[in-house]
Amino acid sequence: MCVAQFDLEQGSIKFDMRYPATVDGEAILEKLQLIAQTMKVELLINQHKLPLYVEQDKDFIRKMQQLDQEFDVCLPIGITKQKIINLV
Repeated sequence: MCVAQFDLEQGSIKFDMRYPATVDGEAILEKLQLIAQTMKVELLINQHKLPLYVEQDKDFIRKMQQLDQEFDVCLPIGITKQKIINLV
C-alpha cells in the first residue's frame, strides 16, 4: 500500500514494505536512509516489525511462491535521481 499527499509547500509518501525473513532489515533501512539523504528528504520510520519466519513446507509458502511465479513479482528497489539501488 502506498499513499502520496502533496501541496505547494510539502509532500509525503507513506508505504508498507515487506521483506523476507532471510533479508537483513536493518541493511534495507540504512539504504533507505542513504536514498533519503541523497534526495534531501526526511525519512521517518513510523513502525518496523520484524518479518515472521514460516517453514518452507507450509501451504501458505507454497501458495505465495505460486503467486510470485504467476505475477512475476520484482525485488524491491530504491530509486534516486542518479541511479537505482537494490534494497535486498
